[in-house]
Amino acid sequence: MLTFTGELSDRFGNLLGAGTTQNIDMVIEVFRTIEGGTPDFSEYFSAAEGHGVQVQNGKFLARLGTGRVLTGEVTALTQQQNTLYAQFSVGSPDTREILLPRVPLTAVPFALSATAGQIKGAGSPITLGVEAPIGTRYIDTKTNINWLRSFRAWVQVP
Repeated sequence: MLTFTGELSDRFGNLLGAGTTQNIDMVIEVFRTIEGGTPDFSEYFSAAEGHGVQVQNGKFLARLGTGRVLTGEVTALTQQQNTLYAQFSVGSPDTREILLPRVPLTAVPFALSATAGQIKGAGSPITLGVEAPIGTRYIDTKTNINWLRSFRAWVQVP
């Protein structure tokens, strides 16, 4: 899965989901070009189907592979050697508002093939969607809670 995080606000700068959590419809598409073209991959996250994107205080997290795929395949997408760009739209595939500009997909300083180690972050690894090899320790710098990646999930450790 590919994880996307971001911040959503209305045209007046008011954060969506301020003081509450909203489930919204969203379409995420991946293109080879920064403008125009046909998406290599698209996925629809529908609140009505139970796969909406949660937005709280403007912050959202969406994982490709958890919605309804409209075009393409995630595995093929991640194996491409091309520069790729993500485009986000709020609404359903037929009635949506496209958010521009497209965002380039870039590498992060972590790979699933990395060996177990220790990483730090501001927030729980579950909320942030952190993926890591079994045995990896994670320290939440906000709460100083320690986590350990077990076989199936992150668990708190003393």
